[in-house]
Amino acid sequence: MNSAITKYPLFLVLLPIFFILHGFSQYFPEIHLSTAGFLILKYILATIILLLICWPIFKDFIKTSLAVFSLLSINLFWGTLLDLIKTNSGIPFISRYIFILPFTFAIIIVVFIYLKKTKAPLKKITLYLNLLFLILLLIDLSSIMLNRTENKRLKTASLNRQMPVCDSCNKPDIYLIVADEYAGKSELKDLFDYDNPSFEIALKERNFHFIDSSNSNYNATVYSMASILNMDYLNNLRSTKINYNDMLACYNLIRENNLTGFLKKNNYSIHNFSFYDLESKEKLVTNHYFPNEEEVLTFRTFLNRLQRDLGFHLFTKKKIEKILRHNMYNNIKTDSLFRQFLKTKKSKPVFAYTHLDMPHHSYYKKSNGELIPVEMLTDEFTMDKSAYIEYLKYTNTKLLELIDEIKANSTYPPIIVLMSDHGFRQLEKTVDKKYNFMSLTAVSMPDSNYTGLYNGMSSVNIFRNILNTQFKQQLPLLKDSTIFLTE
Repeated sequence: MNSAITKYPLFLVLLPIFFILHGFSQYFPEIHLSTAGFLILKYILATIILLLICWPIFKDFIKTSLAVFSLLSINLFWGTLLDLIKTNSGIPFISRYIFILPFTFAIIIVVFIYLKKTKAPLKKITLYLNLLFLILLLIDLSSIMLNRTENKRLKTASLNRQMPVCDSCNKPDIYLIVADEYAGKSELKDLFDYDNPSFEIALKERNFHFIDSSNSNYNATVYSMASILNMDYLNNLRSTKINYNDMLACYNLIRENNLTGFLKKNNYSIHNFSFYDLESKEKLVTNHYFPNEEEVLTFRTFLNRLQRDLGFHLFTKKKIEKILRHNMYNNIKTDSLFRQFLKTKKSKPVFAYTHLDMPHHSYYKKSNGELIPVEMLTDEFTMDKSAYIEYLKYTNTKLLELIDEIKANSTYPPIIVLMSDHGFRQLEKTVDKKYNFMSLTAVSMPDSNYTGLYNGMSSVNIFRNILNTQFKQQLPLLKDSTIFLTE
C-alpha cells in the first residue's frame, strides 16, 4: 500500500471525488447520491481525456498527471479562490478578469515548463497529494456520517395520519394556478396607486371568492411553494438568508408534499405544469432562478463562472435575446401544454398545478400584448413600476382566459385556487417589509362554500381550509405569520 501511495498518482481520481463529496457533504442530505455519482464519473472521464491530450507533451505518467492535476484544480476551485481574493485582498483590480485570467494562464505555462524540464524525482509530491486527498475524503465522510445522526433536516409536519381517506366526498378536479409575484390589493394601492377592480369583478363573476389582505408566509418562491403544498411552516431553516441547503430541501418538500400525498390516497391523478418536480412528474420547464443539484455542486467552477460572468460577451445578439426571454418562452410553453391537457379525457379526478412566471420581472409585455424591447429586460428595470403594472394587466387577461378554459372543459365544477407566491418584492430598502408578503388569493368552490375563509388568511392555511370543507378533514388552522428572507 505504501508503495502504491508513493508510486501512483491516485490524487487524479481522489481530486474529483473529493470535490464532489465535499459539496455533497456541504449540502447533505438534500443532494441525491445519484447526482454526486454522475458528476464524479463525468469528471473522471474529463481527467482521462486531459491525460490523453497532455501525454504527448511530457511522455511521463507522473509529470502528465501533475499537469492534468493543475488544470483540474484551477477549474474546480476557481470560484472559491476568486471569492476569497475579492473578499480579502483589498485590491479590486487583482480579482478582475482582465488581470486574473492572464495571471492564471501564466501560472499554467510556468507549471508546464517546470514539469517538462525538471529532472527531480516527483515521488514526494505524489505521496503528499495522495495523502492530502485521502485525509480530506475521510474528513468529509465523517462529516456526512455525523450529519446523518444529527437529523437537523428542513421539514414540515407529516399530516398523513391526520387526514383519512374520504370515500363519500364528491372529489372535484382541483386546479392550482400560481401567478408569480402578483401583488395584493393593498400593495397595488399603496405603492403603485393602482386599483384592480375590473379583474376582481371578472373573477367574482366566475364564482371566485377573494381573500382580502391575504399574505404569503415567505417572500421567496421555493420556500413559499413548499409551505403551501405541505400546508405547514418550514421547520429547521438553516438561516433566514436564502441559501442552497434550504432551497434544495424545499425542492424535495415540494416533490413529496402533504397535499398531493393526500389527494393520491383519494384516487386523484397528479399533473405538473411548473418548474418544480412534483411527485413522479418532472418539472415542465427550467427556471434559471432555481438551480438544480448539479448546478449547486458545480457553480463555482472555472467553466461555469466564465460562462456566467463573461458569456454575454461571446454570444450573438439573437442568443442574448433568447436568454433574456427564456422565462417568457417558459410561460408560453406552460400555458399551451396546460390548455392541451384540459381538453384531454380524464378517467379520474385530477390535481393540476401550473406556475406562471408572471407578472414577475422581466416584464415582457405591455397590457395589449406588445413585446417590451429586449433592452428593458435587464435587472436595471426590475423596479420599473409602470412596466410591472402593464405586465400585470396582461397577466390578468391570460389568467381569465385560463380560468375560462378550465371551466369550459370541466364536466363538473372544479375547485380553482388562484394565488401568488408572494407580493411585489423589487422594493427600496426603506419600504416596509410587510409589502413583500401581500399576495393575491382567490378561490372558486363548486358548492360556493367559503366557510372558514377570512380576511388576512395566509397561504399556509388555504388548502387546510379546502380539505376541511370539501374533504371532511379536521386540520387546525395555523397562526398567520410571515418570515422575511434576505437575498
